[in-house]
Amino acid sequence: MSFTIRPVNKNNQQELLTIAEADARIPLEFDSSHPFDENSVNARLDYYQQLSENDFFEVATQQERIIGFHIVKKSPFPPSHTIANIISLWVHPNFRKQGIAKELKNRAEYWAKQGGMLWIQTHVHKSNARMLELNKSNGYEEIYISLRKTL
Repeated sequence: MSFTIRPVNKNNQQELLTIAEADARIPLEFDSSHPFDENSVNARLDYYQQLSENDFFEVATQQERIIGFHIVKKSPFPPSHTIANIISLWVHPNFRKQGIAKELKNRAEYWAKQGGMLWIQTHVHKSNARMLELNKSNGYEEIYISLRKTL
């Protein structure tokens, strides 16, 4: 399968909207009670506009159709500015298990190394077995356990 990975065109509103809608739906794959509405999409669109040229924001396409994306930011807080934080990684369900996520991760790791970062970290939903396996098979190790309580 042939695909292309390139930086997101932040001037292309349709491209950003497509990414924002997919990004806002990611939690629904693991938590059907997670809210999804126009506000969650708009919040992501606002967030994307705040990303700078120094952040990693790339998209995977096949024949101009968006099939995946990856967002990574350098931590803004010294001394943790040597940490790259994976904000989001998504591949369309019809294109999973074809190396797209791995290639997006490899490109982000290269970007982080070139930027002088020492670590890259991510947060994965506990029931996202595919992403947990991908991360572990690529050298990621568990360092935190997050807990939450509904109020």
